[in-house]
This record gives sequence, structure tokens and C-alpha cells, in this order.
Amino acid sequence: MTSLNEEQGMELFISHAFGNANIITNDFLDLSKEIVKAYGGLPLSLEVMGGFLCTKHNLELWKDALCKLKAREGLT
Repeated sequence: MTSLNEEQGMELFISHAFGNANIITNDFLDLSKEIVKAYGGLPLSLEVMGGFLCTKHNLELWKDALCKLKAREGLT
């Protein structure tokens, strides 16, 4: 499977996590970068996680999801 570079991964993840939202806070943007990095640019994973987080507007829920991802992948 081909992985995306960081820029492509961010575009894909953000399109699924935020849809057409024009304003993304720096906190959510920073977490988005970490998620893209943790998934290694795998497109389907980024789409699924973005879709899951798109209804979650709480920064702590995003942090928790990233923490669980890193633990599962042995990245902690």
C-alpha cells in the first residue's frame, strides 16, 4: 500500500475530520499532524480516523484517541 507524504496526509485527514470548516485551531492542527505521523500516511486509516473525529469537537477526546493510537502502535 502506498503511503502519502505529510502534506497529502494532512489534506486527506483534514478533509475528513473538518469537512468544509474554514477555521481550525492550532491545538487541533497540532494533533492532526501527530495523527498523520502516527498512521504513517496510510490513506484509509487517515480517512477512518478523520471520519471518527469529525463529530468530536472536544480537544481531550482527540488527545485520548491519539494516545490510544500510539499505545496500540507501540509509539509511546
